[in-house]
Amino acid sequence: MSGSLIPITDEMRMIFKDHYDGTIDSLQIILTSLKEKRYSQAQAVRLIMAEMKLSLIDADKIVLHSIAWSDEKEGNELFRENFRQAVLYGKDEEDPDITLLSSEIMLLKAPDEDSR
Repeated sequence: MSGSLIPITDEMRMIFKDHYDGTIDSLQIILTSLKEKRYSQAQAVRLIMAEMKLSLIDADKIVLHSIAWSDEKEGNELFRENFRQAVLYGKDEEDPDITLLSSEIMLLKAPDEDSR
């Protein structure tokens, strides 16, 4: 395991090493196995990033479009779009009454030199 909030277990690494042969089919087997063992999508993304040396975006695309998590794809895409809208505009377009607190938005910004 690493010091990350999203751990990669030895079992996860073994699943990857035992099945990965460089093909998409082997990735599907790995992701299905991880899901069956109740690992999260976030853990699967972290594993793919670590083992394949991919970016977060590329690893996330593999997991998002996998057969293993296809039953959750629509919900994931809706969540991501709502999150994107909230970050960009401070609200959910579907529900204009839901807004982000200005302090939450400020946490996403780098501190300016004057506040040090």
